[in-house]
Amino acid sequence: MLWRGRSCRVPRRIFGYGVLVVALLGVAAGAYAQSPRPDAWGPTPTADQIGLSPLYASSLAESNARLKSGPAAAAVSKQSSAASAPTPNRGSLGGIPRSYTVGYTCGTTCGTTCVGNYTCNYTCGTTCGATCAGNATCIGTSTCNTTCVGTYTCNYTCSGSSTCAGSPTCSGSPTCSGSYTCAGTATCSTTCSTTCGTTCGDPTVTAPNGGEDWQVGSAQNITWTAGTGTGAAIAISRDGGSSWSDIATGLANSGSYSWTVSGPATTQAEIRVTTSEGADTSNAAFTISTPPTPPTVIAPNGGENWPVGSPHDITWTVGTGTGAAIAISRDGGLSWSDMDTGRANLASYAWSDVANRLDNTGSYSWTVSGPETTQAEIRVTTSDGADTSDDVFTIAAESHDNTPPTTTASGYDAKWHRKAVTVTFVATEAGGSGVDYTEYKVDSGSWTHGTSVTILAPAGGGNDGAHTIYYRSADNAGNIEAQKSCQVNIDTVGPVCTAKNASVKKGKRCTLHFAVYDVTSPQVQFTVKVKTSSGVTKKTVTSTWTSANSGFRWWFTCTLKKGTYRYYVYAKDMAGNSQSVAASAKLKVT
Repeated sequence: MLWRGRSCRVPRRIFGYGVLVVALLGVAAGAYAQSPRPDAWGPTPTADQIGLSPLYASSLAESNARLKSGPAAAAVSKQSSAASAPTPNRGSLGGIPRSYTVGYTCGTTCGTTCVGNYTCNYTCGTTCGATCAGNATCIGTSTCNTTCVGTYTCNYTCSGSSTCAGSPTCSGSPTCSGSYTCAGTATCSTTCSTTCGTTCGDPTVTAPNGGEDWQVGSAQNITWTAGTGTGAAIAISRDGGSSWSDIATGLANSGSYSWTVSGPATTQAEIRVTTSEGADTSNAAFTISTPPTPPTVIAPNGGENWPVGSPHDITWTVGTGTGAAIAISRDGGLSWSDMDTGRANLASYAWSDVANRLDNTGSYSWTVSGPETTQAEIRVTTSDGADTSDDVFTIAAESHDNTPPTTTASGYDAKWHRKAVTVTFVATEAGGSGVDYTEYKVDSGSWTHGTSVTILAPAGGGNDGAHTIYYRSADNAGNIEAQKSCQVNIDTVGPVCTAKNASVKKGKRCTLHFAVYDVTSPQVQFTVKVKTSSGVTKKTVTSTWTSANSGFRWWFTCTLKKGTYRYYVYAKDMAGNSQSVAASAKLKVT
């Protein structure tokens, strides 16, 4: 060695130590050359050393055998026979060569690749998280969609659509080979056994489940399989599941609920049952229908006196039925005959015989026929039932009365009213047959039997205006009075006032311009007041009744002091309604 152009001498003591170090290195190199390269990171641990179950001893041995006889063994042979071969590239995982990568046989979607040919021991849970036998490390994690090997405990979380041991439905699609026990965290509130294939504890609606026809008002049982949940709530949809409303909540999960069917009617009804484990609805829509309604006889309904030969209307409420047949009894209901065909016992009426059936219009014009009786009743039958007069009426001898009744009305006048008005009718009959009925109609409405009518006066003007009431009476001989009429005036809304600003020189003529409007009342009365800014009234004028919906002028010689004033316009209509807000405008005196 040269140093600054001079020879470097090494002390003998240091030189001796160097010879010793070189000798030791040579011995170590020889030992290394005799060792197989693949086991350079240490011998494979035994099953006992890594804590592996005895059931895996054979699997571990097979893995080691494959390693020694496979590509790894060939690599070892090449490295031991060729001293010039490069040192194998070592990874960071325990010194395992990256070229030795062997896939797991742990299922179809594990997605995990391990270094080394070792058997992976999974613990099946929400996430697999593999732990491998041998001196290898598993890269990554996998889902529970695996095939388990050997005897393990599978802690499945039950939710989803696949099968598991016992009652719950598990996430993923695990299938375990060998014997295993599902234990632990099943949301199905159950402990799995060793039999796979059963489902979770959701309820299942069994009735109504589609196609039923339940009538409003009928008592029906809503039923379902209870499953494993606790509590129950029942809801109904009437629009095919688009919206829901509760029928009952806070029920015990008994599997049955007695329900009195409520309206409205629909053909798109569904039932939903919900428990702590889930919910189920009817498989298809069912019908909620309106129950059939029979007719109801209105007239004659008892107490009438109808002479033979007189014209009368038999009337009834139509109900829900189709067609109508009318029968008469002259012995208090003991026997009946069809008024058109004389057919006996209408109860056996053939509804398919359309030709002998009336339309269900609610009215039938009848010229009263004999024989006379004081025990007459009428029966109306439709496809949905029948009804008879509530009491007997009289079929009297033919009358020679040709004089109609006379009806008078009271309770009305020509005034305008802001409250309801009741008009009463009284009919007298001079021909001897007696009054049959009195009827009335309001404006263009329908004739209604009755002896009084009330014209309402709701706030807000909903019925404001002049209403014409028509009325008349008929006697038992069939004579009908010519209609008469009277008028009731209703006004519940007050006038509306407006005013314009004005200015005037003191001592000159002052003209105030304002208007009063009223939708209903033809006339109004107004008052105008001129006030100071402090509210003291200086001038007042009140009109007589004058036409509404007009502009007005009030003029006077101004004797007011100079300054600014306001004038106010008040008004009332003929029904006594005042304006809601007084009109106000400025008056300036200069």
